[in-house]
Amino acid sequence: MRNYCSFIAITVITMGSAVFNCEIAAQETDFTKEIAMQNYRVIQKPAVRVIGIECRTSNAPEAGPHDIPKHWEKFYQENTVSKIPNKASNEVIALYCDYEGDYTQPYSLVIGCPVSSFDDIPKGMVAKTIPGGSYAIFSAAGEHPKTLIETWGQIWQQQNLARTYTGDYEVYGDKFLGSPKEVEVFIAIDSKEDVLLQSVIQGRFDTFRSGSVCSPLSEADFRETDQNCLYAWGMDYVCGNGVMEKDGERIPTEEEIDRAIEYFSSKNLPFMWWSSAKILETKGFQFGGILTGIALDISQGIPSKPAASSDLKIKIVQSDSELESFTNLAANAFAMNPKATEQWLALNDSVMKKGE
Repeated sequence: MRNYCSFIAITVITMGSAVFNCEIAAQETDFTKEIAMQNYRVIQKPAVRVIGIECRTSNAPEAGPHDIPKHWEKFYQENTVSKIPNKASNEVIALYCDYEGDYTQPYSLVIGCPVSSFDDIPKGMVAKTIPGGSYAIFSAAGEHPKTLIETWGQIWQQQNLARTYTGDYEVYGDKFLGSPKEVEVFIAIDSKEDVLLQSVIQGRFDTFRSGSVCSPLSEADFRETDQNCLYAWGMDYVCGNGVMEKDGERIPTEEEIDRAIEYFSSKNLPFMWWSSAKILETKGFQFGGILTGIALDISQGIPSKPAASSDLKIKIVQSDSELESFTNLAANAFAMNPKATEQWLALNDSVMKKGE
């Protein structure tokens, strides 16, 4: 079964303007798969610019095991991080690129940092762009580098990964500084799930947009930028208002977070933030949990065989009574209070009558 997962960032705002800690935190849009001895998830990543130091090596016993530790030693001894201009973050990226073939052939290792531009590349360093696209993410958590080496060994054994070898990389960020140490390994793949994944993401945006535009509630609003969207259905319920990042890995700035908190505070609305950024935790947010479900496209009508389970029935809501039954059922599932349920019914009624 494919699981559609998200983490949510939530903050609750009182009827005054104070913000207090409630539930919060991160988002990743993914399909989680179980494979032999290893879990990975597939996500869409935008292109990333990297500046760092480069070496040429391979996974041959006489090459990689000698070259890679030596290259890391050079990276730290020369304090490379401090010399990289235009850093987008202080994360360290180890990029494996320019493969001559598959993982058994020579490749380049670039250790550096993500940057906002390639202006002023220091002497002795190189600039590389990690292509945007589909990536399988593996987690190596535990004793370092033992678990990382084991993770790569398992990746090489995976026959079901349609690797593109356009650029694979490791991320050393906040998770690596914790205990146990964790390194995320991003493997570029040609994923047949891209279309479904993008459809799910777009569907989420369309839902937020139509709910905001069609809402009859006085505080409803919708604002979209190249980076995210801020949506307010105007409901007295956290799921009805929030900020969603178009890239789950993007880190919003403190100024953005403060503006969003101020915005929803002025409307006396609770809200959620879809983001993987740890910075939210410094702003009074807490982890909000994981939502799991199944995406099903019914835009062209109800499938003749919607599911393997005979207990699952799909029906299009058409009448007022059906809409009320649906709203009450969903409100109970989401533990909505009576006021929020009433607001949601009004919103759903408006959306349905406007053909959304």
